[in-house]
Amino acid sequence: MIHTRPGLFIILVFCILVEVCAQQGTGFKETFQAPNSSRWSYPSEPTWELDILPYYWINANCCHYDTPMDGYTGLAMALDDICESADSSDCNKQSSNAESCHLSSVDVFGYGTYEMLAQISTPNNVDTLDCLGLYNDVPNHIEIDFCFHSGQDASSADLAYYNSNNNNPINQAEVPLGFDTRSGYHHYQFNWFPNSIEWFADGKQIWTTQTEQVPADPMSISLIHRPLTDQYVETAYTNVVYVSYTPYN
Repeated sequence: MIHTRPGLFIILVFCILVEVCAQQGTGFKETFQAPNSSRWSYPSEPTWELDILPYYWINANCCHYDTPMDGYTGLAMALDDICESADSSDCNKQSSNAESCHLSSVDVFGYGTYEMLAQISTPNNVDTLDCLGLYNDVPNHIEIDFCFHSGQDASSADLAYYNSNNNNPINQAEVPLGFDTRSGYHHYQFNWFPNSIEWFADGKQIWTTQTEQVPADPMSISLIHRPLTDQYVETAYTNVVYVSYTPYN
């Protein structure tokens, strides 16, 4: 029989709990009443997103806080083609002059429930990608996505996870939502567990994947509102009332 001193056992349990909590992250609910630099990263000046085609500007000025939204207030994520704050010569060299709001969390988060109340209000003639997602590329590329191509099909969502540690790293599906994302404010959620991920729309489960190959390492939260083409005819908005995270117990 192995004998362990009570004090040492308590210390070991405490250390394990601290490590688990550190990986999980602290729960929060962000209502976007003002910029929050302790939670979200903001470029100090417009920055080219060069890893994605078409290229576009990430501009903090496109993130409009405390915006009235049909009885709500929150974050209005704008996509514009004005390119006001870019050098014109740079704009002419790139495939897109678009500016957009794109937020990433300062901290990383682990297993738990991720939620968003939002209206994906992209017009039919503006092709954009909107996502609530998790992302990390250190040391390996992993992500979980709840995405929308509202300019193409406003009644479905693109759901996926990616884990470069696997032989078959990506698992994805295009799933009908049963409503038009532009019709009003809808609740989007995914639950990330050690061996499964579940996606929900307005409280209804729309897809699940059960496998030991889901990502395991903590990731940053991303809110993305970006172009899919270099052709624009008007400004496109996505309105976000809140984003929240509840750690997995």
